[in-house]
Amino acid sequence: MNLKSALARLLPRIHALDIPALIDETPYLTDLQRNFYIRYLTARREKVFS
Repeated sequence: MNLKSALARLLPRIHALDIPALIDETPYLTDLQRNFYIRYLTARREKVFS
């Protein structure tokens, strides 16, 4: 099993669209950190599935 197939199976369970909401609700992060994490995770998801 490779990473790409494992992520394809897990992604529907993770609810990728809820991750930015989780990051936004995380206390003690600055706006810059929130923006970075959301952009980073979005780019990683796109790279893995492209």
